[in-house]
Amino acid sequence: MQGFEQVGIKVIFFPANITSWKQPMDMGIIASLKKRYKYHLIREILSYHDNPEAMKICLENAYKRMKRGVVGVAFGKPTHLLDVANLIHISWNEIKQETL
Repeated sequence: MQGFEQVGIKVIFFPANITSWKQPMDMGIIASLKKRYKYHLIREILSYHDNPEAMKICLENAYKRMKRGVVGVAFGKPTHLLDVANLIHISWNEIKQETL
């Protein structure tokens, strides 16, 4: 492998045709991340529906005062980009070292 180093950054080039060797590992990591993400998304959705009716009404009133597009799963609405980013962050931090 050849590489070079400049300003504290070290770049190493992989040999040709290494994709078939690395790809199964990538698929396992991605599959693990997707499973954790789906688990957390469903948990968020169910936690909203487990709230008492008074809490749902309170969240609905708060939702009406907020800007359009800034609320998501926590308010019983569809997911938005911030929900996805937060759930992926949580899911990534839960992936075990053995998986990587």
